[in-house]
Amino acid sequence: MSLRSPLLLLAALSVAPATTGCGSGSGNSAGSQSPSSTQRVTLTAGQLSLSIPKTFIERSTKRSNSSWDLPGDDGGFNINIVERSRVVGSLDEVAAKGRKAAGESGDDFQLKSVTSLQIAGFNAHQSEFLVGSPGNGRLRFQLTFVETKNFIYIFSAGVRVGRFDDYRKTFEAIYASLSVGDAKPGAAPTSASSTDGLLSVQLPPGWRAVNNLHDEATLQLNSGDSYLIAITESKRDFEVPTLAFYSNLILGNMSKSITNFRAYERKEIMIGRMPAVEVLIDGSTDGINLTYVVVLIDGSEHFYQVVGWTTRSAFQSQRSALTSLIGSIRETDKAKPKPTLSQLMPARRARVAMQVGRRVQD
Repeated sequence: MSLRSPLLLLAALSVAPATTGCGSGSGNSAGSQSPSSTQRVTLTAGQLSLSIPKTFIERSTKRSNSSWDLPGDDGGFNINIVERSRVVGSLDEVAAKGRKAAGESGDDFQLKSVTSLQIAGFNAHQSEFLVGSPGNGRLRFQLTFVETKNFIYIFSAGVRVGRFDDYRKTFEAIYASLSVGDAKPGAAPTSASSTDGLLSVQLPPGWRAVNNLHDEATLQLNSGDSYLIAITESKRDFEVPTLAFYSNLILGNMSKSITNFRAYERKEIMIGRMPAVEVLIDGSTDGINLTYVVVLIDGSEHFYQVVGWTTRSAFQSQRSALTSLIGSIRETDKAKPKPTLSQLMPARRARVAMQVGRRVQD
């Protein structure tokens, strides 16, 4: 896979790009970059507008795609736009095709993470992977799909291994600056917090917080016939506080309480920076056939049991919304462990040493 070429995703998706042109102009940016350090770029296919750092070197602006080189020959950043009607499958399926194309076009492919999230109020899917042999220049790629009513926007960022973390916040700021005019999702997504204050989640349009789904749930959400709950459990309550033990325990309990239980598509994912296990479950409750998305998350000091569900017939149309909603879950500062006395002592000793040093100099 070339550092200077976009990923060959359009062929893998069996679609043609949108046929309108693109241009660029100036404007304000969002994220951590200042307006003076970015330029506003607009691709008229899908009316996509976003802020690109001025240090990025524009390489191509053809019709519905744009490419930039990163400074210092560190890598590249590419955007491709395809019409949604020309792509078959859910957002997760489309993203899987993209990952497969990346793996087939590069040597020594190694998947690092897969995340569902919200970008500008739209469902998005992001994966990171390594490609290339160490001798020929190994790259870390971030492949992001954003789905709107009429288009799918594909962002691919490839950076030399060892330099990617230097660009991570820059890429996040680019996505935060994104504006789409083809199908505005309505009101901007709002956030909700769990009742114990440990989790936050971004609510896309149509979702709301409720309090009548489960007595032990600290987070309860609803949109039409789709539902989601989260249950918090302290790791101190488990003899073996590992994600493997917890996930097997919870799934074992669910197999006893759900009629016609069938678990499938089990995989390890990341929710933000938290390891997690995701499983799909078919079953019946009170005579109604349901499909569940179960995600068991390994937090800082707690496990989080997150369960989204809808009717069997509606699952395929609601799957992306459920996985994106779960993908937006984050731990709050309250959930993060406080420094221990032993962790604070080195800093205290350093301050004492500085004071002694000043006295000696005096």
